Amino acid sequence: MKSLIQIMQKISRSITLVGPFPPPYGGISIHLQRLTRYLDQSQYDYTLYNGTSDSSCSNRIISVKNRKLFFIVKLFLFERSKIFHLHTPNFLARVVFGIMAMFRSGKYVISIQGRSINLSIEKSLIKKWITFWILNQMDAIIACNENIKNDCINKIGLSKKKIFMIPAYIPPLVEDIKEPPAYLSKFIQSHFPVLCATGWIGQKYNAEDVYGIDMLIELTERLMPDFPNIGLVLSINGAESEKLVQQTINHAKALVGDHINFIIEQLDDVVGLYRDCDLFCRPTNTDGDAVSIREALHVGTPVIASDCVTRPVECVLFKSRNMNDFEHTVRKALKRIDKLFVVPKVGGAPNNAELILQLYNTLIAGD
Repeated sequence: MKSLIQIMQKISRSITLVGPFPPPYGGISIHLQRLTRYLDQSQYDYTLYNGTSDSSCSNRIISVKNRKLFFIVKLFLFERSKIFHLHTPNFLARVVFGIMAMFRSGKYVISIQGRSINLSIEKSLIKKWITFWILNQMDAIIACNENIKNDCINKIGLSKKKIFMIPAYIPPLVEDIKEPPAYLSKFIQSHFPVLCATGWIGQKYNAEDVYGIDMLIELTERLMPDFPNIGLVLSINGAESEKLVQQTINHAKALVGDHINFIIEQLDDVVGLYRDCDLFCRPTNTDGDAVSIREALHVGTPVIASDCVTRPVECVLFKSRNMNDFEHTVRKALKRIDKLFVVPKVGGAPNNAELILQLYNTLIAGD
C-alpha cells in the first residue's frame, strides 16, 4: 500500500489534461499528441482525458467520450493534480474549470487556439461576462497567437500578466513523417501543380465557410484552363454531417472532375503529404495558430494563406474571403514556385512544448 508521502509526491508533479486525442486528426488533437510525448520524457506524471473520440492508446490517455457526465463528477470531486490544463473550446467544460478553480486546489490553465473568444463575445453580454469570469479564475491562459492574446486583453478585459502567447505548433519527430498512401502518391505524381489544404466541411463563421472549401474548389476551376493538369488534395478532418460531405464532393466533381482528391479517411500522418505537394493553401476566414501551416513550412512547402490573423512570416498572404485576390496570389506564386520553396529551419526557434513545460514549472514554483 502506497504511503501518504508517495501519494503526495505523485500529486506534486501530476498534470490533468482535458482535450481531444487523435484520431481524428485536427490542430488541437495533434498538439496534444505531440505535447504528451514531451511529457513522457519529463518529470511529470499526467493523464489526458479525451472527450472527443474513442482513442485511448495508453493508461495515460483515457477516452471519456461515452461517459462525460461521470467524468465531470469525477474530475470535480476526486481528481487530484498539481496542474489542470483544458484544451477544448467547449463552453460547458470551461464553466466546470472555472468552478473547480474556485473550490479546488491546483493550478488551472486554459489554452485558446481558435475563434472561441469572439464567439463568446458575439453570443450575448451574459456569455461575455461568464467568459470573463471563467478566464479570471485561471492561473494562466495560453493564447496561440497575438490576435487571441489581444482579444483577451482588449475585448474580455483580462490582465496581461496571466496571458502567455505560445503557438500551438510542436514539430513532428522525423520518424512520425509517413509516406502518403499509394493512391495519393499516384494522384500527386500525375498532376502539376498540386495544391493541398485541410479543414472541416460545413463550419461557418460570419455565415461563411471557415476553411474556405468553397474557395479552393472555385480556385481549381479558375486555374484549370491555364494549368490543365492541376490537382487539389483536400484532407477532411471532419464535417457537420455525412450528407454535407457527399454534397460537397458531388459539387466539386461536377466543377473540376478528377482534378480534386478528397481524403476522407483519417491518415496517420499528413506532413508527408504536405511535403510532396507543390503549394499549401489556407483560405480560412478565422484561425488560431494553424498547425497545418507550420507543418507545411517545416517540410519546405510554400504556403498561401488568408490575412484573417497574423501568420508566420514565410507565408504569402491574400485578403480574407477575396476570391479574386486568392486567385491572383496563387497564380503569382505558381510563376515563381521554385523560388518560394522554404528551407526548413533547424534549431533556433523555441520549442513550444518546452515553453509549456516551463510555464508548468513556473506555476508550481509559485505555490
